[in-house]
Amino acid sequence: MNSKERGIPFNRLPVIGAVFRGYDRKIGEEGLHRATDWLITRSGGRVEGFADDETRAVLTGEPVLLIANHTWGAEAFPLIAALPPRKDVFVISGLDYTTLGSNLTPHLIPVFSTEPTKKEDERLLAKLRKVLKIGPMLTLTPREAGERNVSAIKKACEIVNGGGMVIICPSGARKDEASWYTGIGHMIKGVGGESGAYLIYAYISGTSSLDPLRFFPGIGKYLPTFRVFLSRPRKASEIFSGETRPVGLTKTLQDEYTKWVRQIRY
Repeated sequence: MNSKERGIPFNRLPVIGAVFRGYDRKIGEEGLHRATDWLITRSGGRVEGFADDETRAVLTGEPVLLIANHTWGAEAFPLIAALPPRKDVFVISGLDYTTLGSNLTPHLIPVFSTEPTKKEDERLLAKLRKVLKIGPMLTLTPREAGERNVSAIKKACEIVNGGGMVIICPSGARKDEASWYTGIGHMIKGVGGESGAYLIYAYISGTSSLDPLRFFPGIGKYLPTFRVFLSRPRKASEIFSGETRPVGLTKTLQDEYTKWVRQIRY
């Protein structure tokens, strides 16, 4: 990475920057899961997890690819809080989250947008740069972004094949109804061999456009309870069923995930 800013420096934002710095400090002291639970409960927030014993056993120590929704923006926090504690948890995330702190960053696998930045987003970034007195942001061409994303997927596959857990939101941020990115298809091909990796679906409800308010003490008790639903585990190698193209695998997974979510009573 060069000297340009990696993303929006959330830990330098007014008020909530202090919260993020405390969160990162907690990660260093107590680990990712306990720190995330602290982040939610300090605001009065609540998390309810729904998983059977077999799922929890797999989540505790087996290699896992965990596929989740990303309806608003806060889904990763209640999901992590609802999981059994383990050290080898990694999240495929946007680059901005790597600015939250040095203890969180090792748990993140950043990916980059290959789509042109919208004009309104460019104006917002310009205002943030001025207010926060930050330098130029890291910008990549679609080709450069794509190359880094390929490297990120390879790293994620290596982590799962090595026994760890990777969380991925293949719809991208706030795109529940959109077609999934084919990176998930490449991942299934990468972990579907002899590693014995498991695939688990997760659906998080209770998030909304009001989630930024959850970073203020006490506000969470007035907002919906987070509910985290986890599917039963299955071996990632079972997904192939004759289909080996990343595009085809991605569609198969999205269709299965959508059908599973419709069966949840949330």
